[in-house]
Amino acid sequence: MWKKSKSYGIREALWSLLLAVSLALSAAERTVKISQENPLLIFADVFEVIKKNDGSEIGEWRGNVRLKHADYLLSADRLQVFKEQMEGIASGNVKLENTLEGLTLTSDKLFYRDDFEYVEITGQPYLVKVDETGVTITARSERMEFFQHEERGRLIGEVEITQGELVVQCQEAVLYNQEDKIVLSGNPRLQQEDTYFAGQKMVFFMEEDRLQIEGDVYGELYPVEEGKD
Repeated sequence: MWKKSKSYGIREALWSLLLAVSLALSAAERTVKISQENPLLIFADVFEVIKKNDGSEIGEWRGNVRLKHADYLLSADRLQVFKEQMEGIASGNVKLENTLEGLTLTSDKLFYRDDFEYVEITGQPYLVKVDETGVTITARSERMEFFQHEERGRLIGEVEITQGELVVQCQEAVLYNQEDKIVLSGNPRLQQEDTYFAGQKMVFFMEEDRLQIEGDVYGELYPVEEGKD
């Protein structure tokens, strides 16, 4: 029913997203290494430095914004960098790509805070990643947030994660990277080929290749067609 390759693929897709967002926006704040061989490139129609009453400054790029650093390309309608607060915000038609990782994220807004190592993605974020075997992994929700220091990520609101014929739906999915597990809550459902399960809570233990379902467990099992694994 559940294959380790699938659970690892989902985890790696979500964590690739965290790394991509962190590097792209922290590069705008110059908190990652920028060199002659690996420069930060920013393109836009307009750039402006806005001085606030408290003396702080905001760097703002507007119109056809593109930020490129290493293998990452971030595009948006607007990019704001708050140097004193160590924050970056990309908004409007946000798209983050990493061709090397086969990863694309679209959303309406990306927020990154460097000192807290925190990323928040809102506006119907949608992640697509093609893994090393050519299988497409997708993840969508109303909001995504990642705590890099804790190695924890969370998808909130109408969550749907797919990989091949696997479809997982719930209201909240929490990824614990150090513990190698994903916890689904809020009416979680899992469907894959000949199997359907639902319950109050699902926990994927990836290292152990194990799925645990708790609370009002319901399942449907159908005969496997000949020729299928």
